[in-house]
Amino acid sequence: MRLPGRLPGAGRTRAAAGRVRWRTPCGHGDFLARSGGELSATASSLPVMATHWTIGADATDPAALAAFWAAALDYIPEPADEDPDCVTIIDPDGTGPTIDFLRVPEPKTSKNRFHIDIRVAGKPPWNWTERETMIRTTVDRLVQNGAVKLREEAYSSEGGEILGHVVMLDPEGNEFCVA
Repeated sequence: MRLPGRLPGAGRTRAAAGRVRWRTPCGHGDFLARSGGELSATASSLPVMATHWTIGADATDPAALAAFWAAALDYIPEPADEDPDCVTIIDPDGTGPTIDFLRVPEPKTSKNRFHIDIRVAGKPPWNWTERETMIRTTVDRLVQNGAVKLREEAYSSEGGEILGHVVMLDPEGNEFCVA
């Protein structure tokens, strides 16, 4: 890989033996530059998932939206992230994807074609009563953090209607569900 031209948000620091460590904008990996501009991946940039990926989200206030989603997902801010136009949150266990919130000038104008479902009850099989309690508790907490509850969706079962999920809006109007 050739060393890119200077990118906004990219940075470099001194590494051992005349190498320079490059970090791409919004923290997309570390690379060691060698003489001639060739890059090699460091151990910290090698994926631990089958495919390493990041969610990118447009935001008019990246810091506020990142704070909301960090609380919603039990994520933490990326250490040493100091760019106010690109705020990154990470899974503290290192298993979930990184989420970058990128400043854009325009507000959200239409329905999301892609959204996040927060699955508070984990994987099935579920105790439906406990699952409903977990969903409602999470919804209440998210409303206190600035989300808006739009509607509840129920599923039909042999025992009647059960709470399937709750459709919500984050502080910038992006749809998501709690299930």
